[in-house]
Amino acid sequence: MRKVEMPKTRKPCKRHLNPDEIQRLFRKLKGKDHLILHCFLVGALRPGETFALRWEDIEPGRIRIDERVYRNELGAPKTETSNGYVAIPTSLELELALWRQQCERTGPEDFVFEARHHGKPMDGRSYLRRHLKRVANELGIHGFTYQALRRTVATQMHSRKIGTLKDTQQHLRHASAETTIGEYVQEVPESVRAAVEQWDRELQQLIRPGKEGKLKSSTAVGRVN
Repeated sequence: MRKVEMPKTRKPCKRHLNPDEIQRLFRKLKGKDHLILHCFLVGALRPGETFALRWEDIEPGRIRIDERVYRNELGAPKTETSNGYVAIPTSLELELALWRQQCERTGPEDFVFEARHHGKPMDGRSYLRRHLKRVANELGIHGFTYQALRRTVATQMHSRKIGTLKDTQQHLRHASAETTIGEYVQEVPESVRAAVEQWDRELQQLIRPGKEGKLKSSTAVGRVN
C-alpha cells in the first residue's frame, strides 16, 4: 500500500465575500442582476432554487421553496429540509414587485427569472460563468461561486451577532447546526479588527483625564459597519 499513489484532490473552498466586496458588487449590478444578487445574499437561496422560482412562490414576507432546477431539469429541492419557506425583507419584496412590472410574463406559474425561451427558467451555470463571475473578476473579486454567497450569509449573520446560530441554521435550511457552523460560517478578520477598535475607543474614554473610569457595555463588538 505504501507504493499506491493517491490522486490529488482539491482543498475544500472556504471562500466568502467581505463587506467591501458585497458593496462593490451591489454598486455594479443593476436591474435583474441586482435583484438576483439580493435574493442570494438575503434569502441564502441555492442557485437551483433561485432560478426555479415562480411568481406564485412569492408571498408576503416569504418565498416558498418547493422546486429546483438542475441541469435544465425541474425537480424537488435538494434535501427534505430544503423544502419550506424562506423569510424575505420588505426591500426584497419591493424589488421583486418592481421587477414583475417589467416582465412580459407574470402569470402564477411563470418563472421569476425566465430564459429567453419562454416557459423555461434561466440557466444558473451559464449565468454564473458568463456574467456574475465576469463582473466579479472585473472588480478584483476572485473565487466567486454560488456557494460562496450562501457561505457569506452564514458568516455575516454569525459575525454580526444577528439572531442565534439556530436562526442561521433555519434560514439556510440545514438539517443540523453542525453543518452551518462547521462548513458555512467562516472566520472574518474584519470582526477581530472591529472588536479591537471598539475596545480601544472604550479604553481611551477610560484613560482620558477628567472622564469617569467607566466602560460602556458594547453590543457592537464583532460587527462591521
